[in-house]
Amino acid sequence: KLYLPIALNDHWNKDAIQYYMKTIRSKANYLPNNLKFIANNNGIIDDNDIEQISNILLEAQWLVICIGFCLGCPFAIPINLKHRLSVPKYNPARTYIPDGSCDLGGNYMAIYPIESPGGYQLFGRTIQTWSTFGTIGYPFTNYQPWLLNMFDIIQFQSVTELQLKNLQMELLKEIDSNNNNYNEVSNDSQQQQQNLQELDDNHKIIYAMVGAMKTEITIISDCNGKLYHIYIKPNQLINAGDPLFIIKLDQ
Repeated sequence: KLYLPIALNDHWNKDAIQYYMKTIRSKANYLPNNLKFIANNNGIIDDNDIEQISNILLEAQWLVICIGFCLGCPFAIPINLKHRLSVPKYNPARTYIPDGSCDLGGNYMAIYPIESPGGYQLFGRTIQTWSTFGTIGYPFTNYQPWLLNMFDIIQFQSVTELQLKNLQMELLKEIDSNNNNYNEVSNDSQQQQQNLQELDDNHKIIYAMVGAMKTEITIISDCNGKLYHIYIKPNQLINAGDPLFIIKLDQ
């Protein structure tokens, strides 16, 4: 189970909605406040509808049922039936959503991993759930640069926009820390590469010696006896027909 911070009804998503109203569609039943529309579409219609729907979103335990098509985008549903919500999507979709935006579409909740287009109803923003090069640190890696997996359980904890921004800055500090660690590892790797190069040079010398040995010829006598005299000397060039040694035959 993961507890994720969330700034509900935040200004980042409000800015995205305003941009949508200026550039795509100015009037719709889900405008100008998606959170209020989520409440009204699920039968919560009174003066504190935003507060009531916010409580449901925070109380719900969201089960991740799949990792979607876009950079590890998680799709989740509430485990408890009383927390199930249903809303239609935007028509047409938005061209911009901030990273970390939490949204509802149909019966599903999604967390957008990066800035992207989309059509789910916006209700808040959390920390980023994607690290392109796995540089943020645990649990992001080069092999899994996304945060959530199937069957993870999420529960949101309400924070202010300032607190969320501070948490995002902490992630950036973690990136810097990992970069420093990378530099240290890189320096160590360079020394290791130098040592390996020296070892490789030594191996090349050995291989050259072995290669030279392949040009040596073993001479085998056709008869048994004792080596009586050797004509040749070390490193002497031998021509065809030169005498090499004398073997005294056994009597």
